[in-house]
Amino acid sequence: MAEKRQTASGWTAAKRAAFLETLATTCCVQRAAEAAGVQTSTAYSRKLRDPAFAADWEEAIAIGYAQVEERLILDAMGRAANDDGDAAGGGARMDKYEREQALNLLKWHRAEAVLRPRSRSGAGKLAADDETDAAILVRLAIVRKRLQG
Repeated sequence: MAEKRQTASGWTAAKRAAFLETLATTCCVQRAAEAAGVQTSTAYSRKLRDPAFAADWEEAIAIGYAQVEERLILDAMGRAANDDGDAAGGGARMDKYEREQALNLLKWHRAEAVLRPRSRSGAGKLAADDETDAAILVRLAIVRKRLQG
């Protein structure tokens, strides 16, 4: 019975599960919304209003991108994942188009992750000059040590 219960926005537990599962599989909000039977705008709206859903969304995206990376690595090694995602084989290798799409998806994701604030409390907060200077000096010391050693 709990699955049938709807929120005011029309989301059920089943819709939420379908959305998050598809998002983790495809990294595509539009496909995930279609799988859940909701509008894409409805999903984004819920993400803004529901912190738990937003956290689950981010986790699903992270899982999806990890799977894309794994598939690219296996493909580069000359192996294919089977339908379960195992490296044992049985699946088809990526063609050139799939590989380019996967690489573009990862580039977009990484660029977006760099621009996205880590948390709402830290949004828009910049480090002070002395903090960035100290961080750079620490990294330079590490590089210097590696070059000397």
